[in-house]
Parts: sequence; C-alpha cells; structure tokens
Amino acid sequence: CRYVRIFFFSVPAVLLFNFGSAVMRSAGDTRRPMYYLLIAGVIKVVLNLSFVVGLGWDIGGVAAATAISHGLAAMLVLRALLKAEDSCCFRWKKMKLDRKNFLEMLRIGIPAGLQSSLFAISNMLIQSSINSFGSLAIAGATATINLESLIVTSGSAFHQATISFVSQNLGADKLKRVIRSIAVCMGCAMMVTAILGLLCYVFGEALLSLFSDDPEVIRWGMERGKILFLTYILCGFMDISTGGLRGLGYSLCATIIALFGMCFLRIAWVLLVFPHHRTMGTLMVTYPLSWLTAGLLGYALLWYLLRKMAREKVRRHVEWSPMGMGVQRGYGIIGNSR
Repeated sequence: CRYVRIFFFSVPAVLLFNFGSAVMRSAGDTRRPMYYLLIAGVIKVVLNLSFVVGLGWDIGGVAAATAISHGLAAMLVLRALLKAEDSCCFRWKKMKLDRKNFLEMLRIGIPAGLQSSLFAISNMLIQSSINSFGSLAIAGATATINLESLIVTSGSAFHQATISFVSQNLGADKLKRVIRSIAVCMGCAMMVTAILGLLCYVFGEALLSLFSDDPEVIRWGMERGKILFLTYILCGFMDISTGGLRGLGYSLCATIIALFGMCFLRIAWVLLVFPHHRTMGTLMVTYPLSWLTAGLLGYALLWYLLRKMAREKVRRHVEWSPMGMGVQRGYGIIGNSR
C-alpha cells in the first residue's frame, strides 16, 4: 500500500511524459525522448541504491525512486516543448480542446489504455504467484525487476521510434520506407535487448548484490533473471510488431494481439500449468512464451496489411495513369500499343 500511495504521485508526470514525447516523435524527434528515458532509468537505479541500500528505506525508497525518475523525465520533455520554435512548441496561453483531434486521439488511445489496464491483471496474478514463495523471493524478484527496467526502457524506445517512422512514411506514401523502418527498428531493438540482457545475466549476481547481500535474495533474483535476461530479445521482437501496427493506424489490432499473447496466455499459464510445477522458472517461462506468440501474430498481420497496401498502390497507379502515356504496373511501364 505504501508503494502504491507514493507511486500514484507520479501518475501526472507519466501522463505528461507520454503525451509530450509522442508530440516530439510525431515531428521526427525520436532521439531526445529516448535519451530522457535512458537518463530516467539510470537515475532510478542510482536512487534505488541510495534509498534502499544507503538510507534503508525499503519499499518506500523503491517507490520514491520510481516517482522521482518519472518526474525528471516529464520535466525534460516539458522543457523541450517550451523551448521549441516549430509546430511542436507548447504555450500555456494557447491551450484549448480541438474536438476532432480529441476524438481521433481517443480512437487510437483507448485501445492502448485498455491494453495496459488488462496487463495489470495478468501481472498481479504473476506477482501473487511470486508472493507464494515467500519474502526472500519477493525481494529477489523486485531487485531483478530494477535491472530489467533498463532493458525494457531500451526496447520501448525503439517501439516508439517504429510508430513515428512508420506513420511518417505512410503519410508520405513511401511503402518501401515503411518496410525498411520496421526492419531496421526490429534489428536495433533485438540487438540492444540481447546485449543488455546478456550483460545482466553475466554480471547478474554482482548487480543484485548492490540491492541485497543476502545469498537467498540473490539466488531468487537469479532464478527469475536467468530466464528473462536471455529472452528479452523476444520482447524487442514483439515491441516492433505492435509498434508497426500502431504506426499504420491499426491500434485496436495491436491491442487485441497483445492482450491475447501477453494477458490471456499468461493468465492461462498461471492457472493451468504453474499449479502443477510450482517453481520460479516455470512461472517466468510465461514471459518469453507470450512475447514470442504476440510477436509472431503481429508480424503475420503486418505482412498481410503491407501486401494489401502494396496491391492498392499498384492499382492506384494503374487508374491514375494519364491517357495515351502508358499504364504503370508494378515496376514496369506498358507503353501505348498504337
């Protein structure tokens, strides 16, 4: 309860950062929001060590570190928007509600918000299963989650970059660049999550010892980490597929896929499989399994949608071709036979 009460103070900051960074990314500025996330993630880890290890604040220190890092990221984004001189500039005196844009934001945002809310249900169920192992397991898992946040933040940055690049190139009718954006972002996300995950796995015990010197806490933390650290590459794989769908305007489809893979599948695993094999490893397997499932479904839908768009683009070229100048089909020109 104390963690929740402290964390809720940072909710306005989370909303401000998400909205402000979305504005910056829509204008093509994907670097600064990523830098702000990385800075906030590093500050969070440093504050966790300072509050928990140095000051002995326990769960209150973890919550305070999280709230402060969210506040810092929000202030950095707000500062960037206030200093902007282009169409993304923010001025307090010019704030007003645009009904058309507001409804469009709801159409895209409500599915994403519903997805996040339902994720909380599956995560609560997993957390309650971790709680059944005892206080040492809870402490170890909490410490590992702090290390995972660095990997998640990096993957999330490429997810947001995918949305921005795909939507911009789609608006410019550059289908090849849409495909290239998805491919490049997928490669970058998988590479970064794989490298960070491997580093956390190799140096996991040393890093966890910064949070606690209890061998049992470290052991429980590595029980979780030895599976997740090496499979976060699948999380990066999945993030780009849902980001691509949202960039194409199919936010509801991305939500349905994510809910099936990352909510319903996890709940089914915890209720049907975990009771028969009550180990931390069995419980953690649900994460890579859900990432892989959601990723495969997402890329299958992306492949279908991009093929459909390519066919429609060819059809438009055929219909719009000037009379007497030949008809363009695919990459060739069929000349006037007369």
